[in-house]
Amino acid sequence: MVLLLLILLTPVDGLAGFTIHSAEEVLERWTVREAGVLIFESPEGDRWALVTDIQDPVIQNPGLGDFFPAEPGHVNQAMDALSFPLDNLSGDIFILPYPRRELLPSSAGQRSVYLSPGVIPLNETRIHALLTHEIGHIVHKTLLPDWDRVGWEKYRNLRGIEDTRTYRANADHRNRPHEIFAEDFRGLFGGTLANYSGSIENSYLTPPWDLPDLEPFYRSLNRSERIVSYRQPPRPLRGYPNPTRGPVGIKLVGVALDLSGGPFDLAVFDLRGRLITRQTLSPATPAWDGSMTNGAPAPSGMYFLRVKGNGDSWQGKVLITP
Repeated sequence: MVLLLLILLTPVDGLAGFTIHSAEEVLERWTVREAGVLIFESPEGDRWALVTDIQDPVIQNPGLGDFFPAEPGHVNQAMDALSFPLDNLSGDIFILPYPRRELLPSSAGQRSVYLSPGVIPLNETRIHALLTHEIGHIVHKTLLPDWDRVGWEKYRNLRGIEDTRTYRANADHRNRPHEIFAEDFRGLFGGTLANYSGSIENSYLTPPWDLPDLEPFYRSLNRSERIVSYRQPPRPLRGYPNPTRGPVGIKLVGVALDLSGGPFDLAVFDLRGRLITRQTLSPATPAWDGSMTNGAPAPSGMYFLRVKGNGDSWQGKVLITP
C-alpha cells in the first residue's frame, strides 16, 4: 500500500520538460484546507476553491455521480504524440481531482495546464484533444504573447482573421483569436487521437492543414530569443497592519515598492478562493482600502492578497477584525 501511494505521488516526466502531476499528487502536495474548503494553490500564484461535492449547485450535470480525473498514462501519451518542438518550453500539467469553483473547465496558465475531471470517465480521445489544445495556449502565451503585435498581425493575415470586429477576445468562443490559435495548434501538431473529429471548433474557417504557410509560421516561433521570462513561485507579500480594521498597506518582499514602475495589479480573495476585488496599485493608492468590488467593506475574516507586475508576482494574507 505504501509503495502504491509513492507511485501515485511521483510526478510523471512529460515531453520536453513538462511534468505531469497526478490527481493524488495534487491532493497531497498542492492543496490546503481552509475553513472546511479545499484550496488548490498553483505554482503561478493562483488559488482556486475546489468543488468536492458532485451535488453542489455549481455542477449542473452530475453525470454518473462522481468526478473522474484524467488518466496520467493517457496524458503522457498525448504529450508524446505532439509533433511540435517543445525543447525551449517547460511547465506543469495538473490533473485536478475536482473542478475549480470559479473556473470549471480545463485551462492553461503561463506555464501550467489544469485538466479538470469529468462527471463521466474521460475517454482517451477527449484527453488528447483537451491537452493538445491547452498546450497550444501555453505556446501562444510564451512564444507569441499579446504584446507581439507584429507576430499577431502576421498570424491573423495567414489565418484570414484580420477583422477585429468579428475576431476579438470577447467574441463567441470559436471566434476568439487565442482559441483559434490553440485549435490550429491541435490540428497541426496533435496526434491522431487529438484530431479524431477531423475538424476544429470554428468549422467556418479554413482547416489549418489546408493553409501551407501556417505550420512553418508556428515552427518559426520556437526560437530561444522569443521565450518570455517567467518567474515562479510568487514571492511573499506583507500587509500592514495585520490584523487590521481598515486599509491594508502593501509591502512587496524582495523589491523596493516603486509603484511608478507598474502597473501592479492587486487581487483580493476570500477563504473560498472567490475574487472579491481587483485594483491597480499606484503611488497614490499603495494599499487596499478594505472594500469589495461593490464598495462595501469586506466582512471580518482572513483574505489572500496577490500582486502581479513587471513579470513577477507576490502573495500574502491579512486578517480583518470586527
